[in-house]
Amino acid sequence: MYFAISNCDEILRTEMPYRINDLFIEQSTLISTVDGGYLVFSKGKFDHWCIYYVKNKTAHAIKDVDVFHKISCIGKTKLKYIFYKHFCRIFELTNSIIDKKVIQLIHDISIEYPNASEAKYIFLFLYAGMVAEENKRNAIIKKYMKRLGVHQVIIENMRPEVAANYSKGKSWRGIFIECEVRGFAPNCLHRVA
Repeated sequence: MYFAISNCDEILRTEMPYRINDLFIEQSTLISTVDGGYLVFSKGKFDHWCIYYVKNKTAHAIKDVDVFHKISCIGKTKLKYIFYKHFCRIFELTNSIIDKKVIQLIHDISIEYPNASEAKYIFLFLYAGMVAEENKRNAIIKKYMKRLGVHQVIIENMRPEVAANYSKGKSWRGIFIECEVRGFAPNCLHRVA
């Protein structure tokens, strides 16, 4: 039996949602439905891998810090290690494409939580974020960036704002070492680091 996720029911929003048009819809790639809306990849400031929550013809760009706040709340409950175990399972299955089997796994995992909709939202965002990282041309660390952030928030109790911005301006080698000391650095980089 799982315990309540705590008092984190509101999605933190750092930007105002905006009305979408047909062009936005045409340029978007569906990730999954969630909570009466859907998550999509679409054009952001830097690339086409920005994750949006779309509902009622409005879109909201989701930020790591928004979701990290929710994860921080989970980190204060007895769900802490169960959540991290579930996240690691999704992490291991993540590659550069959205896989319907992983989406189904996320759905199955989420229904075990007292607030299944919130759990699904969090896991889908993390999954989509890792898929996006796997697709970024010049990214070296890729999905490990998201794992580092989740680990920092849920295991190390780092403040969400700090974890969300932790890797900015750091070299990939520095991030690699951060992952390595935590026991989850990508094996393919051991010989180049």
